[in-house]
Amino acid sequence: GVYGEAEAELDYALNYAIKEITKDFDVFGFNTVVARIMELVNAKAMIMSGCAIGAGLSLIAGIGPGIGEGYAVGKACEAIGRQPESKGAVTSTMIMGCAIAETTGIYGFVMGLLLMLLAPNLFINKL
Repeated sequence: GVYGEAEAELDYALNYAIKEITKDFDVFGFNTVVARIMELVNAKAMIMSGCAIGAGLSLIAGIGPGIGEGYAVGKACEAIGRQPESKGAVTSTMIMGCAIAETTGIYGFVMGLLLMLLAPNLFINKL
């Protein structure tokens, strides 16, 4: 695979942590062993959890368009039932409204994908 600068920095941090852990372990400094491991893992875990929470929250954006589109279609069916001659106008307006409402869901979905797949690597590379 490709071995970039970020991977080299992570590899250096890992090797440094192993070296320090070995020193601390030899002198029975078990508290510092745990502390060194937590230092290594903590920053990456915080970035990953923040991105996962953000992705989950952005994917909630799909609920609103679903509710709104269902409500709009129901009202359009009621309107066509009351005035069948206005079927063409009601249908075209309903489809336009549903398409506009769906953009919110698509935007949330794209933001969720970006937060899950792209953002963690961008932030981890800044460490």
